[in-house]
Amino acid sequence: MSKKKLLWIIILIVFIIAVGVAIYFANTKGNKQNSNVVDNTYNKNMNVVNEMNENKDIEEATTEAVVYQKKELDDGILYSIDGKEYKSDLVIGENYYDTTINDMYLNSENYMNKNIEIEGMYLENLPWTFVGRYSTSNVCVYCPEGYSYMEYQLKGNIDREFTAKEDWIKVIGTLAKGNDETSDFQDYYYLEVLSLEVMNERGVDTVNN
Repeated sequence: MSKKKLLWIIILIVFIIAVGVAIYFANTKGNKQNSNVVDNTYNKNMNVVNEMNENKDIEEATTEAVVYQKKELDDGILYSIDGKEYKSDLVIGENYYDTTINDMYLNSENYMNKNIEIEGMYLENLPWTFVGRYSTSNVCVYCPEGYSYMEYQLKGNIDREFTAKEDWIKVIGTLAKGNDETSDFQDYYYLEVLSLEVMNERGVDTVNN
């Protein structure tokens, strides 16, 4: 074999080795980049998951932090958030009891961000709870015939079992709007309870306007 031919063979072998080395490092680099992309995507997703879990923990902690403290009064037993006494911006009295409740549904924007006080019988259609009275006028189109009432929802628990129509309660709460499968996704309104007093004396059972 001539020296010239041998030299070309050596050059070809070196070229093939160089190409192989280049391809190897290119693949290694590409795999590393792909790995980095996967790692970055995973880390971002985990950050989102962790953030969601943290928000859920905060939300649950906030819910659990709502405590109704019990206090004995001269006229009954008061359960209020953190033991505070809440003042009323609007009192639904015996006059226009029915009319006011109906207006709260029809013109809810006029009642938002106000502490609303309503007194009446404890009523229930479990799991829903209400405060209301008998009605002869049936002005409240959202109430069953013979009743006028407002739904209320506690933000926590209280240590008392209620008896429908026998317990007389006073609720102070803020108006809130709900919409879920229980109402066929129709808007409904209720009071988020700030305080609830179980009263020793009953008021007027029946209203007529």
